[in-house]
Amino acid sequence: MAAFIARGLSAAGVALPPPGVPRFTDVPAGSANDVDVRRLAAAGIVHGGPEGLPATSYGPELRVRRDQVASFVVRLLTHLTTGD
Repeated sequence: MAAFIARGLSAAGVALPPPGVPRFTDVPAGSANDVDVRRLAAAGIVHGGPEGLPATSYGPELRVRRDQVASFVVRLLTHLTTGD
């Protein structure tokens, strides 16, 4: 989901902040979605700690629920309208 959102924003010409650190402990450095996840985290669009995992975990192996997609969309729209 993070890659989908980040690539869609990029295709629309929307700038995201550079990938922040630290990385989530369960998103390996250099993995296919590492940069997208870190850029969205730096923009405040994605957060760690889904399904009761620690805040330092992203949960890339978990299914994305509808309520989580709604949260992504709200944070995305907030980022687009305020730059935060």
